[in-house]
Amino acid sequence: MTMNESFKNRMSIISRLLGNAAILARKSGISRRAIGMYLAGESSPTLEKLVAMAKAAEVNPGWLATGEGPMHPGEMERTLPDIKTITDPQGEFVIVPRIMGVVAIPTSQAWTHEDPDAMRLAFKKQWIEQMRLDPGQIALCVANGDAMSPTIMDGDILLVDLRKKEVREDGVYVLRHDDALHPRRLQRDPRGLLHIRSDNPVYAPITLTQEEILRLSVLGKVVWEGRRV
Repeated sequence: MTMNESFKNRMSIISRLLGNAAILARKSGISRRAIGMYLAGESSPTLEKLVAMAKAAEVNPGWLATGEGPMHPGEMERTLPDIKTITDPQGEFVIVPRIMGVVAIPTSQAWTHEDPDAMRLAFKKQWIEQMRLDPGQIALCVANGDAMSPTIMDGDILLVDLRKKEVREDGVYVLRHDDALHPRRLQRDPRGLLHIRSDNPVYAPITLTQEEILRLSVLGKVVWEGRRV
């Protein structure tokens, strides 16, 4: 999915939140024609108009512009504030921690948490750079179950890019559901739908609407897999 298509999807989301494009135009003070062009991907809004649309839909301007961060103001981003990725004294390796799961808190938000006694793995700093990963936004988790077999087996170690919370491209992502982490293959649909697939044919695919996508909690995208022999 291109950046332009991703923005079109977010425009469609805020239009649906308010009811339709006409209401978005009226509340933001932007012409209906301009809103239509944004929705069609034929034009990009100025910063002033972007902020006006975000204010009208009560969403974060940063989220509307880039898809990064929490969608709604005051919403705490559901990521670990500090995953404590460290570099060895010689600077040759990045030591990546393992994330164990999700801890529910009374605000209905959920935080991933690091187990201080869990394993860490060292990755070559040069490889991290070649993969264009941010050392402060990667973590390990362990796959559970057979839903993604034979691609990912029970107990496999997964390296996750925590920046990839919006599904802009097809791939394997780690989802959070029922206080657990689940790797699944996600595929965008030109109609704005999202398909959740398991590589194990025993499990039926699930298709989410745009409204249901808003409730999907994505930890990040899987960029590497390790397996015991």
